[in-house]
Amino acid sequence: MRGRTALGTLAVSLMLAALPATLMAQDASPDVGREVWPEYAAPDEAVAREGRAAMPFTASQIEALGRLLRETQGAIAQGADVPPEGRMRRVRIGSPGDGTIPVIAVRKGYVTAVSFTDATGAPWPIEEVLVDVRFLPEAASEGGDDGGGSGRVASHLLYLAPQARSLHGNAVVKLHGLAEPLVASIRGGGAAADFRVEVRLGLPGPHAVPGASAPAGFHAGDPVLLDLLGGIAPPGAERLAVEGGG
Repeated sequence: MRGRTALGTLAVSLMLAALPATLMAQDASPDVGREVWPEYAAPDEAVAREGRAAMPFTASQIEALGRLLRETQGAIAQGADVPPEGRMRRVRIGSPGDGTIPVIAVRKGYVTAVSFTDATGAPWPIEEVLVDVRFLPEAASEGGDDGGGSGRVASHLLYLAPQARSLHGNAVVKLHGLAEPLVASIRGGGAAADFRVEVRLGLPGPHAVPGASAPAGFHAGDPVLLDLLGGIAPPGAERLAVEGGG
């Protein structure tokens, strides 16, 4: 209410400030200088008091308020409209108990897909997810009243869609066949947002691909290696930012 009163006072002030120009435009009128109904005119002191009450700012103060208003509106528009820098990443961890905590960056209005795979790249099924419902799509979070709930899980995938811009928390993910859950930190409101994150464990999962635990190495004259050295990516290759491992 205070903000509306200040803006209303500012608007009245701006209109009153325009009166001198209007009066100057009437100088050519034959009635200029002639009193009109002087018996009904308010005393000069009363007019001065009412004018000061309606326009409590000086001209320089009105200009300063106008600049502040324009700067504030520009900052709000810039903060609301700048899209995040989308990225796809692969995070490697040894096991849920090795102390590595993956960090997932999310942003309101964008969906983040988190997948869990084993050392061979095979999907690792999810049994249960505990996460604040505010990180979930609205359809998945309906019905929760305790601030937490099960994530929207599809096989080895977890979908996150935060309902607030600056929201921080964590997720606890129980993977099939593992006694210890995996934990991940979720952070929102940053300049970057993860559109897709693959969390790859250094263990063979329940659907491990036979013989794929150790990738085939390169050899001298390998055509794929030669293409890589020449700056040519293999067909179907995707650029991924890899964290962890060793």
